[in-house]
Amino acid sequence: MCITPASIDAKDKIDLTEKEKLIFDCLLQVVQHFNLPTQIRVAGGWVRDKLLGKECHDIDIAVDDMSGVQFCEKVNEYLQSIGKKTHDIGVSLRNPDQSKHLETAVVKLFDVSVDVVNLRSEDYSENSRIPTMRFGTAEDDAYRRDLTINSLFYNINTSSVEDLTGRGIADLKSGKIVTPLPPKQTFLDDPLRVLRAIRFGARFGFVLDEELKVAAANIDVKAALEVKISRERIGKEGDQQRLCLYAALLLPFRSAAYRDKKDRMVPVVHYIILDSLKLKFSDAKTVVSLHVAAEKFVSLIPLIMSKDDLQFPEEADWKRETIDVPIASKIRILAGWVLREIKEFWRAALVISLLLYGNDVGSSNEETELKERGELFKRVENAILEKGNPFILVICLCS
Repeated sequence: MCITPASIDAKDKIDLTEKEKLIFDCLLQVVQHFNLPTQIRVAGGWVRDKLLGKECHDIDIAVDDMSGVQFCEKVNEYLQSIGKKTHDIGVSLRNPDQSKHLETAVVKLFDVSVDVVNLRSEDYSENSRIPTMRFGTAEDDAYRRDLTINSLFYNINTSSVEDLTGRGIADLKSGKIVTPLPPKQTFLDDPLRVLRAIRFGARFGFVLDEELKVAAANIDVKAALEVKISRERIGKEGDQQRLCLYAALLLPFRSAAYRDKKDRMVPVVHYIILDSLKLKFSDAKTVVSLHVAAEKFVSLIPLIMSKDDLQFPEEADWKRETIDVPIASKIRILAGWVLREIKEFWRAALVISLLLYGNDVGSSNEETELKERGELFKRVENAILEKGNPFILVICLCS
């Protein structure tokens, strides 16, 4: 059922979990130890979700006077000075074909991967949706966001929510999808934001602002969508969600097969997608691949997460004989193969695998079990993306 604006119950302040308190206190201790003037803020989706009473495990930190890498180096230097374990700093690759092409640093604190970037301002060129980034103020960073509900900050130094656009909290409470800047110019700069606005509206049951709807239907915005974003890219925005849904719905039929006219065994799922749903051959192939990859993930999840030297599971017999290496290396290689096989759909396959994963992960309470499986997804994802992990090379090659 769609949530109506009247039913939205947004909080006025953020309640931190014990782990969030540990992380934020550590960051403040770094600032105090080096006597830095740095203001540390949590940005974006974490703030939105916490105000909505939802748990969020993606902590994106923005600092105002240095790069993310420089701040993470300070974190490690502080941890070393007090005799605590330090972690490698992960740095996302600069990719000129993606919006997030500036370096984002990742550091692990209390078993949580924390992204750190500098506050940014951006300028768009006429024929590209890739902005030119530069250091900016907190206000610059807030106004460059796609939507007001995503422009909020939580200032760790002052333990307060900052609404620098002046309407982020109001739009959150009233259930409105609004852009911080005039929507027509926002969409001309980055037409993909039209799709993001619709997606967030559907996700939260929020109402699209009237001016936003007019801008989205504007002929210039439609033309910009054609010029600046390829049809393939627009399709990819919805493909992963759509095919993940089909894979989940058809999961009970994943092992069923039938014999076709050429006496070949074909997955029933393949038949349903092609003949019953009248979808593309590539869709059928992807859904079947998602099922295969999901089952492989099921056998690898406990091994990826474990700090112990577990025995290789009997059910994970795929490519077993082809690898004569120690168990730890074998797990990484096999997981790398899964990533190579499923490519950009690996997160979708991981989500599907949690539907097959053992019941011991959750409880009899459906809401609690859903939360626990969501937390397990984030832990496995973080383990795969952790700096120094060979998986990361595979992901870069597949992206």
